Amino acid sequence: LDFGCTKTLDPVFHQDYFRFLDLKVIDDPELFERGLRKLGILSDADSPRARELIIEGAQRGSRLLGRPFQEGSFDFGDESYLASIYELGEEQRKNSELKQMKTARGSADSIYLNRAYFGLYSLMGLLKAKIQTR
Repeated sequence: LDFGCTKTLDPVFHQDYFRFLDLKVIDDPELFERGLRKLGILSDADSPRARELIIEGAQRGSRLLGRPFQEGSFDFGDESYLASIYELGEEQRKNSELKQMKTARGSADSIYLNRAYFGLYSLMGLLKAKIQTR
């Protein structure tokens, strides 16, 4: 975790990215897909199968990574939570269909935030932090 690595995010990107913490967006297929397109994760060139895989993986990831924000208080000392994040990552990394997709997806801001949150979640897990998010 590099606390010296900071980045200013465009407010519009911030709003678009963090809308995926809202279960109403995750549970609404049209809103969810529109959000993925806006962030450059889905494109018109995607095959129906690629679209299906990307949406399913993004929904699972959004639900999982958004849990600390949904529950009001969250215990990162629950080792099963971080284990489930690692499992999802490994599952997606090993998925041969996802590997065949060569198109770059998302922006540098998305990559930055994903890595920053992964680092923060890992650190909070090591500290067995209990946090209030509301």
